[in-house]
Amino acid sequence: MLLNPNGSGGDVYPFLAVGKQLQRLGHHVGVMTNPLFKERVGEAGLEFIPLGSEEELNRVGQSLTSLPKSRIWEVALRWTAESAAQAVDYLEQRRTRYPTMLVGSPLSFGMRLIAEKYQVPSATLVLSPYVLRSVMASPVVPPLFLHDWMPKWLKRLQFWAADRWGIDRVIGPILGPLRRQLALEPRTRFLHDWCMGPDLVLGCFPEWFAPVQRDWPCTFQYVGPIHWEPSTLGQKRGPNREADLTELHCADANRPPIAILAGSGGAPSQDFYRVWISASEAMGRGLVIIEKDLAMLPSALPKHVQVVPYYPLEQLLRQVSILIHSGSIGATLRCAAAGIPQLVFPRFNDQFDNAARVRQLGIGTVLKPAALRRLDGDLATARLTRLFNNARLQQQCQAVANRPHTDGASLAAQLIDQVFRRRVQPT
Repeated sequence: MLLNPNGSGGDVYPFLAVGKQLQRLGHHVGVMTNPLFKERVGEAGLEFIPLGSEEELNRVGQSLTSLPKSRIWEVALRWTAESAAQAVDYLEQRRTRYPTMLVGSPLSFGMRLIAEKYQVPSATLVLSPYVLRSVMASPVVPPLFLHDWMPKWLKRLQFWAADRWGIDRVIGPILGPLRRQLALEPRTRFLHDWCMGPDLVLGCFPEWFAPVQRDWPCTFQYVGPIHWEPSTLGQKRGPNREADLTELHCADANRPPIAILAGSGGAPSQDFYRVWISASEAMGRGLVIIEKDLAMLPSALPKHVQVVPYYPLEQLLRQVSILIHSGSIGATLRCAAAGIPQLVFPRFNDQFDNAARVRQLGIGTVLKPAALRRLDGDLATARLTRLFNNARLQQQCQAVANRPHTDGASLAAQLIDQVFRRRVQPT
C-alpha cells in the first residue's frame, strides 16, 4: 500500500491512521509525503518515502499569511502539481516490484497519473466534502456563487469557468507534459472528476454533516471522520504553560476557559489575539491559545492566558467551553462530537464550506473575513456572550454530539483492502 497525503498535518495524519489499520490487515505500508512529517510517519510505524523538501512546504505555509487571499489557492495548487513528477518517477519503479495499491487525496496527481497509465487500483480519501463538486447541493467555494436557488446549468457553467480560466491555467502546464511523458491523451478539468479516480472514493466525514448527492462519484462510500494525534513528546512549553489546563488562572469547573486554534495557516495578526485576550478578560474567562509561532503573540500576556504550541484536541475539548478556530475539517468535526459551540473565522479553501455547515447545523457562529477585519474587543465580547447565552444553540450542540461519530480508519482500511484483493493478482 502506497499512501500519498499532501498538505499540512491535518491532511497527513488521517492517512497515518488508515496506514496503521492497513498494516494490521497484513499490508506493507509506505507513506510518500513531505520530509516535515518523517518523524510522525515513523511514530506510526510506517515506511517513510520523501517527497519534496521541508523548505518548499514552509514556503507555502508562509504564503498563507503573507499573500493576498486571491492568490493562496494558486500557490498551494502549483506546489502540489509540481510534486507529481517526483511521485511519478518513484511509482513507476515501485509498481513493478510489488503488487501495489495507491491511496491518495484528490491532489495526489502523481498517483492518479500512474493509476490511469498502468491501471493500478487506487483509493481516494476525501477529508472534506468541499472537494466533492455538486450542482444538487453545492459546496461553498468562494468566489463562486453556488446558491441553492440557482439553476443547475449556471452552477455547471461556473465550475467550467473556474477550471478553464483558473485551475487548468495553473496546473495544466505542469500535468500536461507529464501526461505526454506517460503517453496519455491530453485532457483538461483535472479537478472536476479525474482527480477522484474510478475505483474507490471514501468520505472521511459523517453522512449527517454532508448528505450524499446524486452527482457525487458512483464509487463514493462514507467511512466517517478519521483522527490521529501525534505524540506530545518533544513539544516545547510556551509561556504560562501549566501541567494541566484545569490549573489556568481565573478558571474553575463552573467557568471553563475559551480556546483558540488558528490552525496551520496561523492567526491573521497579533491584533487578532489581542482582541480575544481582551474579550476573555472582560468575561472573566481563562483563554487557551494553541500557537507554535510565539512571535504572533503580544510580548506581555495577562495571567488568565495560557499558550501551548500543541495540545491533543480531544483532551482540549473536554476542558473548554468554546473553540474559536479557522474552520479546518478536523477541528469542526471534533467540536461537533464534543458538543462544544464553535466560533469559526474561515480564511481559505474548505474552511468556508465547513463554516457554512456549522451554521446550518446550528452548532456555532461564523465570523466572515470582513467582520474579522473590523473586530475589536467589544465586538468579540458580544460574539462570545451571544454564544454562551444561546440556549437553543447549546441544546443543538448536544443533539449533534449524540449523532454517530465513529472513527473511520478501520472501515476505510477494510474497504481499501477489499479493492486490493479483488483487483491485484499476487506475483
